Order: sequence, then C-alpha cells, then structure tokens
Amino acid sequence: MESKRAWLYCRIASKSPESDFCMEAQLSSLRRFAADNGYLIAGVTCEYGAGISLNRPGLRLVTQAACNRQMDVLIIKDLSRLARGYQQTAQYINYLNRQGITLISLNDGLNLSQQVMRHIERRAQFCA
Repeated sequence: MESKRAWLYCRIASKSPESDFCMEAQLSSLRRFAADNGYLIAGVTCEYGAGISLNRPGLRLVTQAACNRQMDVLIIKDLSRLARGYQQTAQYINYLNRQGITLISLNDGLNLSQQVMRHIERRAQFCA
C-alpha cells in the first residue's frame, strides 16, 4: 500500500522573540503525527502573518500544491491556522474537498475527507 502524501502547514500570527520556538513546536507536532500515522511528507509551509485573509503567501503555496495534486492530506495544528473567520475556514475546507484532499486538524480532532464532507452536506440539507 502506498503512503499518502501529506503537506504540513504552520502559521504564527506575528514574528516575536518567542515565535520561532512556537513555530518549531507546531511543526514538530505535525511531523510527529505524520510519522506516527505513516504519511509521507510531500511538503512543508510555515509562515508568519495574521489569519484575517486567505490571501497569504504561504497559504497560496499550499493552494498551488493542492491544485498540482502534490498532496493527499493537509495537516494543520488547528483550524485557526487556516483563517480566523468561520466563513473563510469553511471556504478553504470546501476548496480542499473539491481537490480530493483530506484536512486533518490535530487540536480540533478533525479528519475531513470527501466522504465525511458529503455526509455533513447531506445532513445539513436534511436539517434545512
């Protein structure tokens, strides 16, 4: 069985004397999770910047990698690393879903595959 290719994404809001340590700790936990779960690390993106916008250099790099089918899974520390707003976070999760990419958010305990997202969408339609 072929290992799934994982992309690791880290973000820290701003650069400070402590931020390098925080970034390294975040990356270390993602690497550990990938290794423990048999993922092949296809790429790593770390960036400093606010999560107000999805238009950030590092996230654009992740988006391009997704578009180029360079990953099967995106692993993040928690959903706030993608964006601070729920609407933007949902927008990006939907983008990943359309690309066939599973999102794993460690602190949130989420593994959002296409199957899971389709189930959520069906439930949302049923409840509407």
